[in-house]
Amino acid sequence: MAATGIDRLDTNNPFTPEEACFADLITGRDLDVGMANYIEEKKARNPMKPRGMVGYPPPQATLDLHGEIAIVAERKTVSFVHVSQAEGLKTVRIITGKGLHSPGGKAVLPDVVEGQLAVLKHEGVVVNYGWDKKVKSKSGAILVYF
Repeated sequence: MAATGIDRLDTNNPFTPEEACFADLITGRDLDVGMANYIEEKKARNPMKPRGMVGYPPPQATLDLHGEIAIVAERKTVSFVHVSQAEGLKTVRIITGKGLHSPGGKAVLPDVVEGQLAVLKHEGVVVNYGWDKKVKSKSGAILVYF
């Protein structure tokens, strides 16, 4: 629909998403099934890019903090990041664990490490960081980029 200013998302599909929804209603197709199929087809044509930042290598060193207390984890994180940067590494992994064996089942280290990395990023030591599986609650490791 040129009048709406909405571009067509798929050249193989003759309808815009709005037109497709309207066509589903007219033809009696289940809207949810139609949209689910559309999303799956879109994923198949555009597979997800690999995790991590574009242009950065996979982790070149790893720090495992399993079993550490918060203050020790903070110190080891800062030291590891500074040494890794000084050695010219571009990507490192810090394993915090998910807290499955923590008292009360509450993970402490992910928040501690993320807090330290935020400070290091603000200071310009770290370019960026992100959870290995994109979601903190599903990931036990964080990737750090220099």
